[in-house]
Amino acid sequence: MSIFESPFFRYGRFLFLSGVLSACSWFSSDEDIDVPLPVPEFEQQIGLAIEWEQTVGVGTDDQWLHLAPAFSHDQVFVSDIKGKVIALQITGEKIWERDLETPLASGIGVNDSILLVGSEKGQLWALSVSTGETLWKVQLSSEILATPQIADQIILARSLDGKIFAFNLQGKRLWVYDRGVPTLTLRGNSTPVWQDNIAYIGFDSGKVVAVNIDNGVAKWEASVTVAKGRSEIERLVDIDGNIVLFDKMLYVATFQGNIAAINSWDGKIYWQKKMSSFNGLNVDNSAVYVTDSQSQVWALDRDTGKALWRQDKLLHRSVTVPVIWENNIVVADFEGYIYLLSRVDGSFKAKIRLDKEGILSSPQVYQDKLYVYGNSGELAVVIRE
Repeated sequence: MSIFESPFFRYGRFLFLSGVLSACSWFSSDEDIDVPLPVPEFEQQIGLAIEWEQTVGVGTDDQWLHLAPAFSHDQVFVSDIKGKVIALQITGEKIWERDLETPLASGIGVNDSILLVGSEKGQLWALSVSTGETLWKVQLSSEILATPQIADQIILARSLDGKIFAFNLQGKRLWVYDRGVPTLTLRGNSTPVWQDNIAYIGFDSGKVVAVNIDNGVAKWEASVTVAKGRSEIERLVDIDGNIVLFDKMLYVATFQGNIAAINSWDGKIYWQKKMSSFNGLNVDNSAVYVTDSQSQVWALDRDTGKALWRQDKLLHRSVTVPVIWENNIVVADFEGYIYLLSRVDGSFKAKIRLDKEGILSSPQVYQDKLYVYGNSGELAVVIRE
């Protein structure tokens, strides 16, 4: 199998070289890759059903974009790559629909009144939550892949060239924090997280930086991974997946590097474990759940990083970030299946196929239901029978 036939490249996860870099300059077309394992067979222990479905445009259109739904006050907001944004009741009825007529690239950020979405051309759009009308639009320095965040009265938006922009709720720019990017990076950005006036941001250099939201001044930075190797590809250590802030600790995963727990107050690393992941992770009271770059799903002890269990039956199936749903871990794959795994030992509990085009965006939990946005543009709500 050619590397370009793999799920990894079929989703468009290409390298970024201060612009666009052709993967052909780095890989031979006849280079072999690891073949995905077949869909695992097991006894279904939990019944799953689709409560309702709604079509949202063309979905991701085979691009490596995380266009997950967002939620606010019993409403669901979804976008597609062509520029469509829709608002739905949690019962599935459409409230409004907009066509921004520009390719969208980021997930949706939302609060009570403002909906934010970023475009491939670097435009940050602010729409009214109630009507979908445009409130304002500003131009950033490059493509916006990370989901814009609303931190109290300040909006944080990240561009692909390593800049963090802060705006007030009326769209006035307050400050810019610029870290730049290495010569070669993966095409992706982690979304900033924030608490108590501090934003935490993972960069393509393998560093996490704590930035004061009021003025953009860095409080500390921590190196999760140091780039090593002779080639630029060997030195890729991007933090592209979601960072989790849990009980004053930051949990971060890097590509070709480490997973780490970092003290959010001073940036000191509490523990590290060698593991490569570009998807990110999730955390509960006892464990860190992560999908590594080979699509193995792990549970790590939250206090030590020690492996609690590993599920390797989804190897090379382009598995999403693990999501916690009741007593289960939920992941999706490139053939459109979602799987429920036991939080205790990682064993399979249930599966259901939702989108033959695959699922790239991590499933989302809202009001005890699972919202899954497939690559073809179908939003499905899954419940337990």
